[in-house]
Amino acid sequence: MNITTQTVVRHFLMRLSEGHQSHTGIDPFFDNFFTKQELIDIITHIFSEHEVREVDLKLLTHDELLDIIDDDMSILRFYLHQWEQQLISHESHSTQEVHDTLEQLSHHTHYLRNKMPEDWDKYDRSNFRSLQLKAGKLRKVYGIYDINVSQDQATDVDTPPKRFYQTQEQATEVMDTMISKNDSEDGYLHVLYIYKAI
Repeated sequence: MNITTQTVVRHFLMRLSEGHQSHTGIDPFFDNFFTKQELIDIITHIFSEHEVREVDLKLLTHDELLDIIDDDMSILRFYLHQWEQQLISHESHSTQEVHDTLEQLSHHTHYLRNKMPEDWDKYDRSNFRSLQLKAGKLRKVYGIYDINVSQDQATDVDTPPKRFYQTQEQATEVMDTMISKNDSEDGYLHVLYIYKAI
């Protein structure tokens, strides 16, 4: 999550935790907060391409752009969407993600830089996953799965666990609690890991 997304989401969570009711309009917190391009990106996310094409947004002032956005929830929805796109990007093996990761780690001559991701074998994917972990783009997380799901199937299940845990111990503790409450029978669940984008 980039710093702007962190700040926006944190602001909304703080307001929620303090019991602030949503209001109409833009919170004064966002005055002089966004760059002009960020405001334009928010507007193009809110409105259809056809509606946006009718107005040259670059000619408008910051205040005029904020007036078009009109409310805080549009800002929150945009940044949640941005966050989701970033997570998808980090989990992908796109050429751009490969180059970004290798650049971040100063691996300018790494062999994966010159190999197309669609040509990768199991070793290449594992190697890149290790690089993403080192770069802080992925994290190993643990979930509670039905016993019929194997480790190889953990990322491809139709209904993933409702949450993931940072450690195997945390996931095992919750699984044991589920079993003790008879939410599931012993032997029908187990803990598996997957890699999730940060």
